[in-house]
Amino acid sequence: MRTLIREVVVKIIYAYLMSGEIDVNLKKNLYAEIKAKKEDIEYGEELLNKVISNIDELLETINSLSKGFDVDRIYMLDKCIMLVAMAEIKYVPSVPNEVSISEAMKLVKIYSNDDKSFSFVNGILAELLRREG
Repeated sequence: MRTLIREVVVKIIYAYLMSGEIDVNLKKNLYAEIKAKKEDIEYGEELLNKVISNIDELLETINSLSKGFDVDRIYMLDKCIMLVAMAEIKYVPSVPNEVSISEAMKLVKIYSNDDKSFSFVNGILAELLRREG
């Protein structure tokens, strides 16, 4: 279920980055769509809050790790997936880093536009672990 929760959070973050606000109805519908239980929703909300409350820092981290790639030029879904994975790595110590990266890469395979995205996101997250390590 956590895989689906991460996917929901990525979608909410995408909408947030596009509109500048959290769409409460979207959240409710996405959680209902996957039949999320209370504890699943609590985890999703914790992860969402970690991303939103640290978004400037997380975007700066992506920018610094992307070596010459302006964060504004990164495919939006790749950026959202990285934001969720980085928030989990940095602020949710109960989840092993390898799990966060593996889950992010599953989402990249589903949502990203080409093989370069897979390598790019994997490289950014691996570099984050190396630096934070």
